[in-house]
Amino acid sequence: MPFRIVLTADIPSNVDLGVPLKFTLPEDFKVNGVTVLPKGATVSGEISETAGKRKFMNLVGGTKLSFTLSKARGAGNVNLSVRSLSARRADGATQRPVDTGKNSTKTVAAAQGTEYIGYVDGEQTINVPK
Repeated sequence: MPFRIVLTADIPSNVDLGVPLKFTLPEDFKVNGVTVLPKGATVSGEISETAGKRKFMNLVGGTKLSFTLSKARGAGNVNLSVRSLSARRADGATQRPVDTGKNSTKTVAAAQGTEYIGYVDGEQTINVPK
């Protein structure tokens, strides 16, 4: 199931592989009327692929800057497994390209406040306090 997340800090253009990322939820994420991830909940991720160099005359591009999501702090302080794409890939990490957005510069790949979509990773059971 998809939910919206917002980047909490800029991602620099020259970011290194494995750098942690932090996102928050701008609104409650509910399933069957029950809040699973409350507004402001944190979602953790990391840079999974760094941007490659462009080749001659930009004809052959390098890799895109990408990230993965790993966990979200849910209701009742329960960790939920999350991912950055709707379907799990069989051949490697489920990663999403960093959206450079309209406000990107040569030093910032993605600005604080950029919105992405996260997904709950598989079926999970949590006990939500009343």
